[in-house]
Amino acid sequence: MAMNPSLYLIDGGLAQQPLPKAQVVALMADELVRRDAWRTEADAIRSLMGLKLYSSFEIMSYVDDARQAAAQETVAKVMGES
Repeated sequence: MAMNPSLYLIDGGLAQQPLPKAQVVALMADELVRRDAWRTEADAIRSLMGLKLYSSFEIMSYVDDARQAAAQETVAKVMGES
């Protein structure tokens, strides 16, 4: 299982650089769309926690942004199909 470099202070060495917030949010949003878990905050949190790729702090800090990005991605996909 790949480890998220943004967890460098908790799970890795200090030489690793954390991912920028925008990149973490984009990764989370992609995962929420893939798992169809972006509609409710509870589903999103449960889904992201289950991945064990993000810290609890990251999830709680970025879940709203990730859900919004996932919703926009889903709408864009549906509009593109029309």
